[in-house]
Amino acid sequence: MSEPPPAAPPGVIPYVEHHTGPRRLVTIGLSAGGTPLAGYSKAMVKPNLFVDGRQYIVYWGEVTVEVPADRSVHIGVGMQDGIRGASVLLPPGSEPVVLDYHVPGMGEVSFGPRAAPPAQS
Repeated sequence: MSEPPPAAPPGVIPYVEHHTGPRRLVTIGLSAGGTPLAGYSKAMVKPNLFVDGRQYIVYWGEVTVEVPADRSVHIGVGMQDGIRGASVLLPPGSEPVVLDYHVPGMGEVSFGPRAAPPAQS
């Protein structure tokens, strides 16, 4: 009989589905540009985070979740009103991952790996 994985670090949303294998951390930056946010106030509309279909109402800023490292994981983000959704299928891997979800004042949302900062000369 295998032992359960260690508890998620403080401040990290744990992976709650049945999984006894290795885990890794995924940090998601959640931001909105423009005011108002497509007619809504950021204080009124909270982002929803989905990890393998499980929904979490989260906050703007950075959120870290624990996910399985030995298989693919589906991560999605959308607004409480059901619009502006986007998702990624994260492949297996052991390294931590950083993603960004951005809702512009107008236009399409973007969701994917965080871009490296520009090189300084």
